[in-house]
Amino acid sequence: MKEFADKKPKGDTKWNFNPKEHSVRELAKIEGKWTKFFKIDGKTFWKDEDVRPCLLIDKPNKPLPSDCRFREDLIYRKMGDFEKGQVKIIITKIKILKVAKEKLEDIQRKDKKARHSTHDDKHHH
Repeated sequence: MKEFADKKPKGDTKWNFNPKEHSVRELAKIEGKWTKFFKIDGKTFWKDEDVRPCLLIDKPNKPLPSDCRFREDLIYRKMGDFEKGQVKIIITKIKILKVAKEKLEDIQRKDKKARHSTHDDKHHH
């Protein structure tokens, strides 16, 4: 590559590479499609039919408690009680906002305490 770089014309932003003028040596033959297979020098390293999706849990009929199928708002909607489903969404959003508000207030209290302790340190020394 160095000899190729040395042949770059001065002041020109284009590389003048002509395989006929430079020695080009094939290191390996690589072939494939990202959705089908990958081969190097005829040896297959990956084929789509060899790949099997793995399950995160042993029994898909026993979903995790966090599975969306357990969302109360969806359960009520499936039962046809759209009003109760909407109420559950609002309650959930309120709970999330309350937690976020409490975290913010905690940060603000810590900041205020830090400001006051710094202010007190400057005036007592």
